[in-house]
Amino acid sequence: MAACLRPLLGDSEAQRALQILRDYFFDHEGVGPRRVAEFLQGGPDADIQADVVGFVKALLDRCRLPVLCAKTL
Repeated sequence: MAACLRPLLGDSEAQRALQILRDYFFDHEGVGPRRVAEFLQGGPDADIQADVVGFVKALLDRCRLPVLCAKTL
């Protein structure tokens, strides 16, 4: 998914979307992880919320990595 997002990162709307992810999904008690848990389980779930934070952090980290060409792998 990050590889698909990288070409869009120069766009101001893409940067805004990434900032929204940072604002709402970096804290395990934040609105994003809580809503995901509520959607999946009907209420808070510490494991799901922790997973959501981890997934979002990993996505944002990978969006910052340079794209490697196949020859360097």
